[in-house]
Amino acid sequence: MKNAKFYQAIILSIILSALSLSSAQEDVEKSFTVSRGDNLKVSSSFGNITYDLTSGNQLKVIAQNVLSSELSKLKMEKRGSIIDIDFEGEDSRNFSFEITGPATINLDFSTGGGNVAINGNIEGFAEISTAGGNISTGDINGKADISTAGGNIKISNVNGDADVSTAGGDMKFGNINGTADISTGGGNIKIGSINKSADVSTGGGNISIDDIGGNADVSTGGGNIKVERVSGSADISTGGGNIKLASATGKVDVSTGGGNIRLNNIKGIVDASTGAGNITADILPESQGKSEMSTGMGNITLYVPESARVTIIATTHVMMWDEDQSKLENIKSDFEPTSVERHREARYIEAKFELNGGGPLIEVNTGMGDIELRKMN
Repeated sequence: MKNAKFYQAIILSIILSALSLSSAQEDVEKSFTVSRGDNLKVSSSFGNITYDLTSGNQLKVIAQNVLSSELSKLKMEKRGSIIDIDFEGEDSRNFSFEITGPATINLDFSTGGGNVAINGNIEGFAEISTAGGNISTGDINGKADISTAGGNIKISNVNGDADVSTAGGDMKFGNINGTADISTGGGNIKIGSINKSADVSTGGGNISIDDIGGNADVSTGGGNIKVERVSGSADISTGGGNIKLASATGKVDVSTGGGNIRLNNIKGIVDASTGAGNITADILPESQGKSEMSTGMGNITLYVPESARVTIIATTHVMMWDEDQSKLENIKSDFEPTSVERHREARYIEAKFELNGGGPLIEVNTGMGDIELRKMN
């Protein structure tokens, strides 16, 4: 009986020792000598990835909290110009990669779930993906291809094209010296200047962009949009919110399901509509095409230069019919109308203004509200 208990204790001790060894965690460190333009590829089934900059040509990789039983699933090697770091573990809790290296190499990071941070400015391109987590970087002196299945993204400046997306989270950028394809499933987007064309969208949130050096396609499922200068055409839409565009040289197509629209210094054709809200526009008619502005419920104020050769047709629906035919209660203008048509049965008034002999057509329509036509200062 005593011998049986003794052997049981020995077996239990062996089992516990084996479990302890298998559950022990350790850090694994390896260093490499790298050259300018080398490619660092880091892949992990999960965990955070952090890259800190250092001078010199040494790259140090620390794989933290690796289970002893999963050491065989960790690979760290260099083949030519490629440094390949890979971890395919499943049970190493709190696993992460801590890496220090120079700014002169290209970075390709991916993790099945965790945050990715590049703490400093790099001189190459960056390709970063995470199945869920936040991403932050300093300046990227090359193309940026960055995505997360859910999390916030913050990038300083990109000296190249930027293709950046998150399934849900806020996004903040400095300047992008290239084309920009930016999207989030839901969150706010803030960008400095974009040197070339831009495609920016969010499923729901506010968007703020400074200058866009090409065509702009900007949209949100619901939120406000503010864009400063667009050197090209602008297609801007929101499911519900205000739109403000400070300047555009090409065609402007803006719409909101419900909100105010403010357009300044527009030189191309304008197509602006809101389901309910006010529209205010400063137009410098330099295009021969037709422009339209309409609101289901709200006021429209249009500013044009006194010297402009343009034809304006203003239409407003009226609830209370004024018998005084000389009055235009709902249409106020600094210009004399060429003609006025009153459609009593349909309850709307249409006034035509041919400025300086007329020219490109601008149609202004409100279902319920006032129209003002003003001389631009």
